[in-house]
Amino acid sequence: MSYSKLVFTAGLLLAMSCAATSATAGEAYAPLGLRCPIPEKSAYEDTTKVADGLRLRYAKVWGKDWLEKPKPQQRIDPAIMGEIAAISGCAAIMDLPACATFFDPEMGGDLSMFANFSTKVPVRKQFDEAVAALPSVEAKKAVQACMKLVAKK
Repeated sequence: MSYSKLVFTAGLLLAMSCAATSATAGEAYAPLGLRCPIPEKSAYEDTTKVADGLRLRYAKVWGKDWLEKPKPQQRIDPAIMGEIAAISGCAAIMDLPACATFFDPEMGGDLSMFANFSTKVPVRKQFDEAVAALPSVEAKKAVQACMKLVAKK
């Protein structure tokens, strides 16, 4: 193999490996088509998509007027709770370290209903179990850190 062909092949392999690289650090977790960047890299669109994803699942379970109803305390469909937990992982990654946007009950974030419930309430237990079952260690730790910071015990 000639030197120029070797250099070309090496350059091509390098370019292909760079193009095939998945997300950058802090963006590796991307459930349900969401982008979950670290706070310094998150955009308004990322936050909006996460909030919309949560609201869509809440409406599936509790109806379109879920926000105006008393907060449900019974367990819900496990598949939907799994999706809520996955989205909460994305939310937590973007929300750390303060966890104010999505989790803080005082701010009324989209995940604050789980933070408002004690760990003995069935839907909160189910949420905690679904979070513990997340395949992404980064997402799991982020949600657990946010819940530890703002949630009732």
